Amino acid sequence: MPKSRPTDVTGDVGEHLAAMVLAPIATVEKRAETMELDYYCELRTQPGCAFHVQAKGSEEPTYGPKSISSLPVSRKTVEEYWLAQVYPVYVLMADVRTKRVFYVRVTEETYERGDSKSYTFRIPLANELTAENVGRLVPEILAN
Repeated sequence: MPKSRPTDVTGDVGEHLAAMVLAPIATVEKRAETMELDYYCELRTQPGCAFHVQAKGSEEPTYGPKSISSLPVSRKTVEEYWLAQVYPVYVLMADVRTKRVFYVRVTEETYERGDSKSYTFRIPLANELTAENVGRLVPEILAN
């Protein structure tokens, strides 16, 4: 049986929070570990209108005055896999202590280069998803 680390639990909680907030607007299908993305989703009101989600979770996320930073993501994953997807890819960053979830679409303009091997996404605090406002994500997904 594989050993579990505390960061695995935090990551799992982040994934579940992301799936829970998206469930009212989309079907959320877990991907295999080797897929480099956590979820394949389709809008409930527009079958076939799909998007991918990479969920991140942290007990101590880094907040700035106007943004929250995602955990680092490998440069290779972003450049060679996420940006090459047919459907848009969204990073959902969860603060697992407060159960707040924030989103950003993965584009060349939305990530910051970290060291030579990783990228970080600065996600605007205005992009918080809640049960009450998750529907505002629909027009953005439809536009892509």
